[in-house]
Amino acid sequence: MAMISALKSIAKIFGEQTNFYFDYLLTNIHFWHFKTDVTSQGEELYITMNSRGEQLTDNEMQKARTLPSASLFEYGREWESWQTFFWRNRKRGKANNPNADKGFNNFLACIEGLECFAARLQKGSSVQLHTIKTYMDGLMYICSPEFRDLVLNVYQGFYTGWFDKFLTLLWSELNTYDGKWDIIDPRGGNQSLRNDYKNKSIARNKSMLFWSWMTYFYTCGKEIDAPLLIKILHFYYIRYQCFKRSSTSIDAVIRVFIDTQGKIHTLAEAFDDDEEDNLNSRIFSEEELLLSELYSSDESLTTEIESAIWELQDLPYYIDGRGVGGNTVYDFIADPEIIDRNNILASIETLKNRMLSLIATDVAKTSHISLKQILLFYVEDGKAFWSKQTPPYYSNYETSLWKRIVRSKHFVAFYKEFFASGLTIPEFLEMKRTEFFKQDNNRVINRNEKQWSHRKLAILYDILSVNNGIWDSDHENIVLWSNDDADCKNEIFLGQDTLWKGFRYYDQKSKISLRPDWQMILRDKYNVTIIDFE
Repeated sequence: MAMISALKSIAKIFGEQTNFYFDYLLTNIHFWHFKTDVTSQGEELYITMNSRGEQLTDNEMQKARTLPSASLFEYGREWESWQTFFWRNRKRGKANNPNADKGFNNFLACIEGLECFAARLQKGSSVQLHTIKTYMDGLMYICSPEFRDLVLNVYQGFYTGWFDKFLTLLWSELNTYDGKWDIIDPRGGNQSLRNDYKNKSIARNKSMLFWSWMTYFYTCGKEIDAPLLIKILHFYYIRYQCFKRSSTSIDAVIRVFIDTQGKIHTLAEAFDDDEEDNLNSRIFSEEELLLSELYSSDESLTTEIESAIWELQDLPYYIDGRGVGGNTVYDFIADPEIIDRNNILASIETLKNRMLSLIATDVAKTSHISLKQILLFYVEDGKAFWSKQTPPYYSNYETSLWKRIVRSKHFVAFYKEFFASGLTIPEFLEMKRTEFFKQDNNRVINRNEKQWSHRKLAILYDILSVNNGIWDSDHENIVLWSNDDADCKNEIFLGQDTLWKGFRYYDQKSKISLRPDWQMILRDKYNVTIIDFE
């Protein structure tokens, strides 16, 4: 482009036939091609390049090392087409690169990383041109408008929104990632090698987004099964989003996909891998196997079932499984009370619509206080739905990480009970409060005895506080702190922990205090007996 711009400028200024200098310029301006791996030419080029204040980029160096002299023109042209491809996509994925170098360099490093990991290339050696071409053709294929149209056609009328998100993630990594791809296969290695692999978690996670389909193209060459490729892309889109970062299993997973045509649950003997990541012994999770089984449950509806589940998985509280076990929708799909195995598609649609009615899609900006009020009444394994946070010197309970909450046993139990009841959310909340105070150990409050548990205190103060409950849109947490005044009678129990609203930490201005008529509410509305201080 610089050369063309220069020629246009020259033509504009000196291009008149009457201008004496044009013929001179025409015969004295030359374009040179340097083989930088030839020492003398390389040194001359470095001097020339340094005069512009720039060094050769990685892809320029790779080009010089890789292109065969016998086919220089043919492959040089193709290399330029690759560079043009990265130029056209240099700003995709929330990037703003001035040229093609960032994305091109990163993908070449990604290729080299995969080849070294698969032991097809020694570190420090150059990747063969035909190998680069295989992966480059694969990248250009899945990013082409034609392949996107194919995805839309295969799932015509159904959900395909995940595919555009996948492409955005892919280009974001290519155009912005500054890390390395030097992951070494730890299987059979010593502990140091295993630790190094474990510490490369960021690169391993990114390998989910690239090495998976690259391995497929390496394995299949030009015999591409587009519908199967779509399944593989979605499978690893979910793994990437959930931070399931098993680089060691990629080759085995792709082989199983190819051998079973995507029905991975049918090849049970392939699931064992004694040194898989040195952490697990199975290459597929229970969720992945169950979903594969559901996809295949009705051959005439496979596409519809896949699409419905993929749309469900893409909801904001399901898509990110990092830190919450890695699964997305398993807790719901595995429950036969929620998913009718004789009517899977309708059950999935019902689940999606009900979850949207409860949580909507913008979980980051919605407190869902009414749901938290209800969830306090559910106890699973002796615990409430909240999660205790640091610091340790007071009890700070996180109550708004919905990707964690919706996967909890508390939420699943609430989901089933609520939709079976036929009640509205306010009606259901009042029913749970009434049931709570009918329980034998909650019918009497003796203010002289030991305080109730933090969960039960939260239920009481949520009903009885002057703050209209223990949460608001600015305070997502509930904090309980030891009372400095053991003789204080401003709380329900003598010496009881104080309650505060909080976000990350407690808010010193937001102590939760009782209403003056709290005793009357408990007596008149819920028939609770209160034994006052002695």
